Amino acid sequence: MDLRPALQALPGEVDRLWVAYSAGIDSVALLHLLQPFREHYELGLWHVHHGLQPNADAMAEQARIAARRYGIECRIDRLRLDPDQPNLEATAREARYRLFADGLDARSALLTAHHRDDQAETLLLALMRGAGPAGLAGIARLRPLGRGWLLRPLLDMTRRDIHNCVREAGLDWVEDPSNVELHADRNFLRHRVLPLLSERWPAAASSLKQAADWQSETAGLLTQLARMDARHCLIDRPFAEQLCVDLDSLQKLNAARQKNLLRHWLLQAGHAIDRRRLEQLVEQSGAREDAQPEVRLATAVLRRYRGAWYLCALHEEAPDRDVVCRDTLPLAVQKRNRHRLKRLFQQAGVPPWRRGRIPLRMEGDRVVGLERSYSSGR
Repeated sequence: MDLRPALQALPGEVDRLWVAYSAGIDSVALLHLLQPFREHYELGLWHVHHGLQPNADAMAEQARIAARRYGIECRIDRLRLDPDQPNLEATAREARYRLFADGLDARSALLTAHHRDDQAETLLLALMRGAGPAGLAGIARLRPLGRGWLLRPLLDMTRRDIHNCVREAGLDWVEDPSNVELHADRNFLRHRVLPLLSERWPAAASSLKQAADWQSETAGLLTQLARMDARHCLIDRPFAEQLCVDLDSLQKLNAARQKNLLRHWLLQAGHAIDRRRLEQLVEQSGAREDAQPEVRLATAVLRRYRGAWYLCALHEEAPDRDVVCRDTLPLAVQKRNRHRLKRLFQQAGVPPWRRGRIPLRMEGDRVVGLERSYSSGR
């Protein structure tokens, strides 16, 4: 297996490759296949000790042995995870990739040993979650990770190819006992579902990878379309932390493009949205302005004001204790200034949910304006 085409996809400044090394057969094969490229790249071995398996120490020691055999740097980091927490596999994966992302620089890439069968399992898992094109695209071959890159150079190899490679080279590996536990969804697919599919359709894994490749192209096109629509639909508003969605422009798009743009807008800001809430957001986009609808996500809340959707932090409703706001004024002063305050806020374009946080300029007990640093909302 020649890894040259996969490595050529890396940016030219990358000259250091870290192999995500579990000591399992896949990562053993990847490290072996990278040896011909050592004149072009500095290799390192990166093992994450999860402490969740009885043989975790043996796997870490195997990583040290492999690094000495090849004469490369070995980095071992340990994660502290609660084995009784729910979704342990997903939690461990997220923690592992945060660790990798923090440790990469712009001249480094992390290489993982995901292969064609992994891609097939990932696509089936995404289907069971009802994922869209981005989720059905499966495992990306190359993507940014932290300041560096993440590359999967073995995606065109099958599990059988990898076994043959390791056996022909006479290499040893460590079996992870958790790989046969059928309570894990991925293992159930690997040991029960995919063999049955392959019995009926021998090229099942290859076909599923091809489907994932098509979905990856589709997801890319949808992103391009969202960026085009964003030029017309996203606007800058005072007192908004992010660009807002202009409802008049949004309503000119059909429902599918509205959802595509809104999903892209939220993902760019680091927020995910499920299909039900996305459809609710499109429906609320056509509601009366005086209804002041809002849609709550797990990490943010969307509010309408003056014909636009605003993306707000969940804590934004609470006034800042360090800012002198209108609620600190004596009640009698508030009553005398109520209409003037409302007019000032409207003229400045301050959304209602932020008005309690805006410091005022006072002359005696009379409100004469908003503090200059807040007048533009920046």
